[in-house]
Amino acid sequence: MFPGSEALTAHDTGNFEIHISSVTRAMMECLEMTPVHFDLEESWLIMEGFLFCLFSSKRPLIEILKPNFLNQESALINQFSGMSAETFTYEMYENVRKRL
Repeated sequence: MFPGSEALTAHDTGNFEIHISSVTRAMMECLEMTPVHFDLEESWLIMEGFLFCLFSSKRPLIEILKPNFLNQESALINQFSGMSAETFTYEMYENVRKRL
């Protein structure tokens, strides 16, 4: 459907590299799979939910699609230190934030 690596972002996990589709490409890939893996209604609901999240936010669209992450290390240390029985580092936080 799409040529080569158009609209893909490379993500290096350290052990291997994966390519993640842009929002537009992901929506088109979802539609391409519609008759085989999803029904049309399911695809529509996914896109409708995504668009609802985009347009109901008070933030500019570009901020939602490509966020500018701020350093939250001091907040994690000062406000959440000792709240969990399990170790949770700032590096772990950043890794999860990037994946989401």
